[in-house]
Amino acid sequence: MWQYKENLVYPNENLKNSIEKESFYRSNGNNIKVKQILSETALCFDVPIYVLNSWIMYFNDAADVIFKFKTIFKQDQTNDVFNYNLKSFEQNITNLETILRDYQSIFEYYLLNTKRFSDQEILRVKKSPLKSVEPLKFIPVNLHLEQFLVETNHSQIFEDTSLSEKTCYDFTSVGAFTTIHTCKSNFSKSLEALMHNDKKFEFDDPNDSINKYKTIDNEIWLVFYSIKLLSDIGNQLIELKLHTFHRKSDKLLKEIDILKGRMEIIYRVLIDSFNLSLSKYAEFAHIEIKQQFYNVKEQMTFFRVKFKAFYIEFDNLVLNGEFNKLNDFLVEIMIVLVDFYNLVISKGICDKFGFVNQCATFCQAMTTLISTIDLKYNKNSYHTDLELKKMLEFHQKNGFLFQVESMLSCFSTEHTMIFEHHLALQNLHNVYIHLPTNYVTLVESSTNYIKFNVERDGFHIYMYTINDSKPIRVYPLLVNVGINEASVTSNLLGKNYLQIFVNSQAISKLISYYQKSKSDLKENQHKLENILYHLNTKKSLFEDSRPVELLHKVAETTRLMNGFRVTNCKSGKDRSGVGVSLEQCLLLLRNHNLENSMTQEVLDDFRRNGTRMDILKKNVGNAKYAFNKLRYFLLPQLYRPPIELCDDLDT
Repeated sequence: MWQYKENLVYPNENLKNSIEKESFYRSNGNNIKVKQILSETALCFDVPIYVLNSWIMYFNDAADVIFKFKTIFKQDQTNDVFNYNLKSFEQNITNLETILRDYQSIFEYYLLNTKRFSDQEILRVKKSPLKSVEPLKFIPVNLHLEQFLVETNHSQIFEDTSLSEKTCYDFTSVGAFTTIHTCKSNFSKSLEALMHNDKKFEFDDPNDSINKYKTIDNEIWLVFYSIKLLSDIGNQLIELKLHTFHRKSDKLLKEIDILKGRMEIIYRVLIDSFNLSLSKYAEFAHIEIKQQFYNVKEQMTFFRVKFKAFYIEFDNLVLNGEFNKLNDFLVEIMIVLVDFYNLVISKGICDKFGFVNQCATFCQAMTTLISTIDLKYNKNSYHTDLELKKMLEFHQKNGFLFQVESMLSCFSTEHTMIFEHHLALQNLHNVYIHLPTNYVTLVESSTNYIKFNVERDGFHIYMYTINDSKPIRVYPLLVNVGINEASVTSNLLGKNYLQIFVNSQAISKLISYYQKSKSDLKENQHKLENILYHLNTKKSLFEDSRPVELLHKVAETTRLMNGFRVTNCKSGKDRSGVGVSLEQCLLLLRNHNLENSMTQEVLDDFRRNGTRMDILKKNVGNAKYAFNKLRYFLLPQLYRPPIELCDDLDT
């Protein structure tokens, strides 16, 4: 029996736009009432890839140049001439940051409001010399936040709640942390490189670690912070749609003036900065950097002429009131800017594309992590104050265990996605979060975005500014088992070594986290030790082609240790959907006395009538799983949805 409710008002206002589904079962003399509460589903962190590319390339190279100068002169702190020029250079960097924010907020907002480009406009962009990234596309994190409320009692009727027991579980499902959707990614490492970069869990004092890691990957943090700022700036700008031009013409003219004035400043600041630093200290720098600078300076003459031509055309459009031509003109400017940024920030200084992937995947992982923490702490109105206090004390002492359950295959592009997942989670090792005792949400959600407020201090996330709150370290781990037809191919070809490595590292980290926190897990200690012994000794969990039991055991262990879980696949809806519904059913079996004989019935019920249907419909407009007949029969038995709900869909 299912009931459907939408747009309800809950005691917690953060859930007022959620979708709620209810179902009822009777098993072993128990009544079991299940509620699936799905928060508003949205494609969040939609940032144009060309904005991401140009934004991070500049900061990466600027930081690289400054680092080289500081390294050269770190033993001579008395060089006043150097310090003066370095300060001037850094001031120019700050100035350029402000300028780029103005530019990119305008073009980001333009993209978001025009929705799509005509074939002619896309053709123009394809003629651009920028080959490494496809512009005008987005980096999606298909994020779904869900609560699974289970109410049980021994009464003969469902309505008798006098003896009810309630338990609420949190679920996050998400699309892959990857740039594969938007780029032709070549970003893949050898297994040896992956092993070298894999970070073990460290359990030293968080305050000591903050000082230790304060400058690590600082550029990535700056990118993450800056792009989240960009998501809000568009609300203050004009709507670049035809029917709004005349109503907002004054604001439009003002923005055009800003755009014109900034073009020349960008050129001047770049030239001044590089002239001041690289030319003066060229003898201390590597010769390739010096030569690269002179090559860039020579080629910039073309763009200076191009920018001046834009000034004239701007004036003519405004003078003649030809606002209908502004869209085409902005596209031309955008294409030139992409070329301009990629000329200035050339491949001679750093490996651009690898850094694009690193920043994009890190931003997606951070968005997912913070939203998941907020779901457990703030949106779960079924937790008592005492439960929240105990959970917060545990996390402040032991850190956040953040487990990503991935169902990607070690084949084709999904093989690269696993590498990118691993890298994104490695960067989370340097993240610390502050949660005060009186934690309140800083996450806002709507149908178009998920926004949260953070502050910068080195490479640390502060969810809330409280002086006496202790920074909480994040302990990320990745478990991957491919379940689709591509995983069968990769296993037959013997290409699943990446999966074996990732999973073996995850088990080692899981055991080390338990050893550190077991004094605070006495209620579940016996159960945890049995599961971890099983995980550590049963070789088939690593050697089998599709060891789905590993996913179930790690999920159970993570929940028993107050961890945060994310279920993940390429799109965040098909494999993730059947995975989430299976875990919900297993929770009923383990914790709520559901009969084994009812497993398939409940699974089909969840997948046919539950919130999974709403996620499918919101993503592709059709409440069907994207499994054709071949894909369907190659899925493990417990991951197969009702066959009538499967279709050969593009996702």
